[in-house]
Amino acid sequence: MPTKNDNVVLVVDDDKLARSVIVNMLELKGYKILEADSTHDAMDHLRSRERIDLLVTDFYMPGNLNGEQFVKLARSVRPELKVLYATGYADALREDTLDSDDTQLLAKPFQLNVLLSKVNTMIAGQGDSLNTAA
Repeated sequence: MPTKNDNVVLVVDDDKLARSVIVNMLELKGYKILEADSTHDAMDHLRSRERIDLLVTDFYMPGNLNGEQFVKLARSVRPELKVLYATGYADALREDTLDSDDTQLLAKPFQLNVLLSKVNTMIAGQGDSLNTAA
């Protein structure tokens, strides 16, 4: 039975299976989920008045923006946005991309309990190591 909380996570991944696994896990733990399969659709959510406590995004998706560029654009709209990169391309991220506890990395493939722990920690505002690979 899901626990109830008020936290909202925006999950952005063009891979439907990867996105649904993350969404299902977080929903089971009581998070409200917003989904997007592209950076364009994600920006619609980010420009809205919807509450978003955390952005979980892949790094490489179809379109003109990579994950770093997308996060820069997202933070132009929501400067306080916390970001968790969940990606199989962890080596592609520049070190300065992970510039604070508000920007974390989770390398695919990862264990779901590691994902949940990272999401819980980031939302609670208790940053830990910037580079967490499963």
